[in-house]
Amino acid sequence: KRNGYIKKLKTLKSEKIKFLGPVYEKVEYRQLLANAYAYIHGNEVGGTNPALLQAMGAGNCILALDVPFNREVLGNCGIFFKRDVEDLKGKIEYVIKNPEIAKKLGKMARERVEKYYNWENVTESYEKLFRKINEKKKKIFVSY
Repeated sequence: KRNGYIKKLKTLKSEKIKFLGPVYEKVEYRQLLANAYAYIHGNEVGGTNPALLQAMGAGNCILALDVPFNREVLGNCGIFFKRDVEDLKGKIEYVIKNPEIAKKLGKMARERVEKYYNWENVTESYEKLFRKINEKKKKIFVSY
C-alpha cells in the first residue's frame, strides 16, 4: 500500500516534491530542517521524540499526529491531524494557504523547545524524579 502511494507521487513529477531517501548526515539533516516550510510528524508511539524537538528548534511549522505524546510536547504550537489522509491533506493545504500562521507556529515551537526542553530543565526533572523514588524507598524501609 505504501509503495503504491510513493509510486503514484513520483508520477506527478512535481519540482516541489523531492524523494531523498534516508538522510543520515547531520549537516544535511539540519539543512533540510532549516529550509523546510513545515515538518510532518506521524509518530504515534513513544515519548519525547528527538526528531520532533529538532524540527521545533529549527522553527518549523509542525503538523503532528494527534496523540497524547505529541500534544504534550507541542502544546499549542502545532497543528494536529487525525489518522486520516483527508484530514492531513486539509491541514497541509491550510498551512500552505496561510504562511503567516505557519511562520507564527514555527516561532512558537522554537520558543517552546528553548523554554521547556533545554538541558537545565531536563536535568532538573530527572533530579526531581530520582528524589521522589528515593523518598518512596525510604518510606518502604521505614515501615517494617
